[in-house]
Amino acid sequence: MPVLAVIGAAVYWFKFAPVAVEQHTVSSGEVVVEVLGTGTLDAHIKATVGSKIPGRLVKVDVDQGDQVTAEQIVGRLDDHGLKHEVEIEEANGTARKAGVERLQADIVHAKATLDLATASEARRRRLIASKAISEED
Repeated sequence: MPVLAVIGAAVYWFKFAPVAVEQHTVSSGEVVVEVLGTGTLDAHIKATVGSKIPGRLVKVDVDQGDQVTAEQIVGRLDDHGLKHEVEIEEANGTARKAGVERLQADIVHAKATLDLATASEARRRRLIASKAISEED
């Protein structure tokens, strides 16, 4: 019988003994929920959206079901590469403009050279006619 009393006391001690608890003060604040893992996401409803140029979508301004109007921007593409291409083409345009200006200056120079040669030839003919110089000069 003493064995039963010891067993009963042990069961009572492990089964009904008080549980140690820690006390914490409750306060309000931001709750951060984070789930890490791998898996596959499947959309309930799929929508096809396209653009005139290919690119990486960096921002979406509307959600499914939102009302949109004509010409409303609904998303933004990464334009870093396009901005670089614009800079290159602007530099090419500036170089072409400089080339055109150089060619225009060459035209002005050629006209001035032609005018000088024409005037020199007219003077030479007048001097030959007045016998101030020979034709061989």
